[in-house]
Amino acid sequence: MKNTKKILAILLAFIIVAVGATLGAKWYNTAKEKKQLQEAQEAYDKDMSTVVATYKGGEVTKGEVVAEYENEALSMRMYMEYMYMMFSGQQEAYELTEEEKIEIRNGVIDRRAAEEVLRLKMIELTGKDFTEEELSAFASEANEMYNMYLAYYMSMGMDQQSAMMGLMIDGIDAINIERQARKAEIEKRLTEHVGKDASVTEEETHEAFLKTLEEQKAEFTENPEAIEDLYQSESNIYYMPEGFKYVKHILIMPEDETLLANISQKQQAFDNLKAELETLEAEDAEGNQDGINQKKEALAVAEKELSDANDALLNSVKADTDGIYLALESGESFDALIETHSQDTGSFAGIVKEKGYLVYDESTRWDPAFLKAVNTLTEVGQVSEPVIGMYGVHILKYDSAALIGEIEYESVKDKVYEETLQLKKEKLFDENSEIWLAEAEIVYDYDKMVLE
Repeated sequence: MKNTKKILAILLAFIIVAVGATLGAKWYNTAKEKKQLQEAQEAYDKDMSTVVATYKGGEVTKGEVVAEYENEALSMRMYMEYMYMMFSGQQEAYELTEEEKIEIRNGVIDRRAAEEVLRLKMIELTGKDFTEEELSAFASEANEMYNMYLAYYMSMGMDQQSAMMGLMIDGIDAINIERQARKAEIEKRLTEHVGKDASVTEEETHEAFLKTLEEQKAEFTENPEAIEDLYQSESNIYYMPEGFKYVKHILIMPEDETLLANISQKQQAFDNLKAELETLEAEDAEGNQDGINQKKEALAVAEKELSDANDALLNSVKADTDGIYLALESGESFDALIETHSQDTGSFAGIVKEKGYLVYDESTRWDPAFLKAVNTLTEVGQVSEPVIGMYGVHILKYDSAALIGEIEYESVKDKVYEETLQLKKEKLFDENSEIWLAEAEIVYDYDKMVLE
């Protein structure tokens, strides 16, 4: 019995020592890891505080530009991979060259330094910096704008991941949107300050109108499609050649995305067979009649499959399209139905919401099916049957006719005055900003931002 107690006492002592040693080792490892993390954080903070540019009154650190650099580098890499895939049909990872990395890094630092110089000048001249509320608004509005772009890309048939990749390829991200908005506001405030005493005479206004009119006539006669871009940017249009109309539409996208993909595949198969048949008939119509007949039979089958695929898509949205036509017959406005039914978010704001899309009858910028349907509308107010396009089913309305020829000066005089005055203010800003940037004596130390 005494031996048993002695053995138990020894075992208990051993356990206590072992547990103590384990806890001690664990405490040691935890402390060591904590120290390593602290050292890593300190090293990171030191790296981010590296000064990469200085100017009178301030400096630019790596931490202020690194996120923008990384986003821009990623955007360029993805763009190069996309272009390679488009031309070669193969996917391959692209690594930025050292020269490309340097160009991106230097550009980001340049922009940041210039923006900060102008921000300080804004404070000096207006007595106001951005408030915390304004900075917060820039960030939240940038996120909202990004989500709008995302919704627009997805409205063209992309899933969320593909849409996000598309935005990155196009250089659209919340960080860049926020920076652009902040920069635009700085420039706006400075422009208003330096241009507060600017004025424009009646003669200058009329001369500006005539100059722009002649420029537009020359450009649009040669390239009418350029008007579509000018219209989308809500710029003034003083001359319109024939062939344009304002069109509104309701886009309905099927819940089953495979329906559109199936149509695309069936259309491609039909087009290929049609081209092959035309080649056979051109080469040897008499000597290969059997082959031609077989190709015609295959083409007929492909045409039937394409027709069935189109019918499947139309049937999938029939409840929506029927409801729209019924609502129109009941007197509901097309504009109201766009708000409640269309999945083209580009129709919900600005000049497109007000007047619709401005479409040229020979444009190459639109989905061919969409353009073909537009050209079948001959009377203002006419509404199309459901039309299958690349992104879904359209119902179109010829909303109004475009005014052909030169616009009357008197009808746009006030707009021309405001535009001419704004251009004069912007010229004053450009002239002064060059002086301010030179006076700031910006010194760049690009190489301190080491590229990985």
